[in-house]
Amino acid sequence: MNQWRSVLAGVGGAIVVVVAGSAFFNNSLLPKYHQDAINPTGVFALALLVIVVGALLLLRWWPYLLLVAALLAVLIVVLVLPDADEAFYSIPDPLLLLLHYGPYPLALIGALGCAQSLRDRGAVVAGLTGGAMVFAGALTGSIRWLHGPIDASWHTVLIAVGLVALLPALWTLRHGDTAAALPAGPRGVWQAVATGLVLSLAVPAGWIGDQMIALHIVPWEDPGRVGLLIGPAIVVVATGLIGLGGAWTVAGTLTGAAILVSVAMPLYLAVGSLRQDGPAGWLAAAAGLALGAAVAVTRWRVYGAVALTVAAAVTLVLTRDLIWLGLLAGERDPRAYPLVVVCVAATVAVFAATATVLAPHGAVPAALGPLAVTVAIGGLHTINGAALWSSGSEGVHFTVSAALALVAGLGVAGLGLAGYRIGRRASAGDPVPDAATVAP
Repeated sequence: MNQWRSVLAGVGGAIVVVVAGSAFFNNSLLPKYHQDAINPTGVFALALLVIVVGALLLLRWWPYLLLVAALLAVLIVVLVLPDADEAFYSIPDPLLLLLHYGPYPLALIGALGCAQSLRDRGAVVAGLTGGAMVFAGALTGSIRWLHGPIDASWHTVLIAVGLVALLPALWTLRHGDTAAALPAGPRGVWQAVATGLVLSLAVPAGWIGDQMIALHIVPWEDPGRVGLLIGPAIVVVATGLIGLGGAWTVAGTLTGAAILVSVAMPLYLAVGSLRQDGPAGWLAAAAGLALGAAVAVTRWRVYGAVALTVAAAVTLVLTRDLIWLGLLAGERDPRAYPLVVVCVAATVAVFAATATVLAPHGAVPAALGPLAVTVAIGGLHTINGAALWSSGSEGVHFTVSAALALVAGLGVAGLGLAGYRIGRRASAGDPVPDAATVAP
């Protein structure tokens, strides 16, 4: 019974991820004058570092992390109200940035901490959390109606549902959940610190490009060069830091980041092309969540994840020109529906299968949460820069996305094989190598 309460709370956490992520991936939720005034600051980076490290070190209290994230997400609802500019006029920019970006890593870590504590049953929670990440990012393709009461109503309903789902676990696990904790000793502490460093440095790095153009370091007519400079730097630094946390963390992070980068821009464009149909893009994404969850609850989730990544790659290749040209022309492309469904389902399945292998090694919250998001941010900067740099950029995103979907499928297959081999060795009574020193 307690496990099912945890599963319910994890699903509620995934719902909170949608609300918090809709702000994290969309600066237009901030009042207009703040968008013009915002600059990356050391105070903000330090505060984000403290939030992420503290959340990971307090992972056994994941229900309370989700509660705090949900309550902070209420402020996101306030941010979309028409009079938000007046209400937040006196708030310093660093504090507003924390209110804007802080709930997302808290919700991610809390939901994935739940998935880690549940082990095999947590696969569906991890999968839905991954699906919520891309669902929230895809909403920015259809959100042209920000700063309205309807938007606040939808956000309020989602937060309320998430809180209701969380309440039973708050009581059941009021003394904490030791099964969700990071690996004991220095390795767990370093994993938390490295994760906080990576995210706290990567998020402000996204604003560096604007400063480079403003200072004429990069010509304003050549923004693609900014992405090609910042993106690879984020990926290299992030991979180097997380590499010290063990091979499982690296493998899980790169697999999760590959599928996030693969589907991010295609979903943005596809949902944007469907915005004339009202909530049709949302419903297609919800169908993808359901399909991915159906795969996640089975014993064959690794095979299902590989199959869905192949299906996503094929769909991306077949629809790349149609969706892009339709979006530019302001026309609805019905082929965007299967693309949204398959991409979201593939993300859910990849996260579910990856979490199943990472859970025994305590790497789920860090690898599939802030670390995967950070590497994905760097990857998207790189792809966007390449698209702007090259001619015929309409094909760059979908071609690279298809290749990355196959990479994610290979990552899942490799992790699944490694988990199977370790399981066989453990059942035979052979000593299992330390996860921090032996590559999967």
